Amino acid sequence: MPKVLVLTNDFPPRPGGIQFFVHALAMRLPPETVIVYAPAWEGAAQFDAKLPFRVVRHPTSLMLPVPSVARRAERIRPARTGPAQGGRQATDSPDPRP
Repeated sequence: MPKVLVLTNDFPPRPGGIQFFVHALAMRLPPETVIVYAPAWEGAAQFDAKLPFRVVRHPTSLMLPVPSVARRAERIRPARTGPAQGGRQATDSPDPRP
C-alpha cells in the first residue's frame, strides 16, 4: 500500500475548518500508511496520543516553506517501497541546521 506524508500547517489541536478537514482526511487513511508532519501547538502531545497514526511535530507553531522544514520532511517521510523507488527509512532525528 502507498505511504503518505501529510505536511501541513493546519492540524489539530489548532482550531479551524482546514484543521478539521486535514484531520478527517488523515483519519480515513489506513493508519499504517500515513504520517502527519505539523506544527507544535499547546495540547498537541495529548491530542496526538489518541490518534491511530504517527504525528511528528515541528518544533514551533509555524512551518514556513524554508530548507530546514524541507529537510525535516524528507527525513520523516514514509519509506518508499517498490523497485523503482528504493527503500529509505524515515527517522525522527532533529535537524541540527536552522
